[in-house]
Amino acid sequence: MATRCVFFLLVAISIVAARHSRRRHRRHSQHGWKGGSCFPPMANGVCGLPSACDGVLKRGHCRGGRDNVCCMPNPSKSNELNMEKDEQDEEEHDEHSVVANEVGHLDHSPPFHTSSDFPSSKKERIHFVMQQLEQNNVAHRDEEGHVFVVQIDQEGPEGVSSWSKTMSRYIGGYTGKTYVYKVASDSMLEEIGGPYTSASHPHWRGGGLIPYCKDNGFCSKKTTKKCTSDDQCNNVGYKSVDGDRRYELARLPPGPYIYKAKYRPSCKKKRNVVEGTTRGITVAGCFAMKSHRVKTFRDLNHDGKIDLKEMEKKYTATGILLHSGYQSQENYDKCCRDYKSEGNRRSQKCSSICKKKGPSSAGCQTFPPTDWNKFAETIKKATGQEGYFSYVLFYRPNVDVVY
Repeated sequence: MATRCVFFLLVAISIVAARHSRRRHRRHSQHGWKGGSCFPPMANGVCGLPSACDGVLKRGHCRGGRDNVCCMPNPSKSNELNMEKDEQDEEEHDEHSVVANEVGHLDHSPPFHTSSDFPSSKKERIHFVMQQLEQNNVAHRDEEGHVFVVQIDQEGPEGVSSWSKTMSRYIGGYTGKTYVYKVASDSMLEEIGGPYTSASHPHWRGGGLIPYCKDNGFCSKKTTKKCTSDDQCNNVGYKSVDGDRRYELARLPPGPYIYKAKYRPSCKKKRNVVEGTTRGITVAGCFAMKSHRVKTFRDLNHDGKIDLKEMEKKYTATGILLHSGYQSQENYDKCCRDYKSEGNRRSQKCSSICKKKGPSSAGCQTFPPTDWNKFAETIKKATGQEGYFSYVLFYRPNVDVVY
């Protein structure tokens, strides 16, 4: 009897191990993982260890860090000589291009992705942004007077649980930085604002049941509200794109978008905002897209990030605005320190005194209140609230930093 139990136990262990191996193989055979194809435009390459590549290494087209790079097919000897010549030409190029290449490395990244944050030097930052706009063929970059709002935000963290502290910190925090530029008469960019703390992602996972009209003629959420259709109960406009009646939050794909320069002062009011130790602030205002309808990613599995499968299809969303959120993590921490320094360690929690923090969005792009006010004034002054400006969103790898 004991021998049979041991036999069945070994069989069960081998089955579980085989399933785990198949799952790992499926995951790592996807785009960007080891053994899978590289991200476009290097899709004919294979991701793997640098030491295993006998072709040409292209960094920035695979996931998983420095040990996972794109290996392109080995070119002919003449092509290798041409590449060496091109590298020598690049080294002899003017100072501006050298600075941009050293800082940005965007030429080794997928479209509208960059391997790093904005450079710290203003001069390097301007050339870095110019290089990104040119390489991604963004319109209006040579149009004198045109205003660009450029944001670099972090992608969702990889390899963590959707309910981990790392994931919760990412969802609930500002993870990006934004600068404002204006095209000068010589087609160079002039930096006129920033850095502004910002976020391009929603501040929660979604997945809640969409309010609907029950058979008794009342809404499922506001049970005292009468209704004849589901739309009368869903006043927020949440949508389920996969038919499960649970809403999926939208997120803008990286790329360029056109916004109206006309400032709308009365939309998106945020009350009881705390900035440092100042309480009771009310902020409002927003900028709207030129096109009310835009294609977005949807978080179908409600884990707070957009994975490769969810990037395969885009869904129409409306009302993707630029507006204020709640206070930054930095100001929230300052409020907590000041509160505790007053001897209130055992009375109330910081969260009950210092109120909300982080983005406030189901798909819009948000800023902390103080940064929002400065950003809005910069845009109003630069555009005269006439015409349009460009908002360009870039992604970079997650570094688990919240501002």
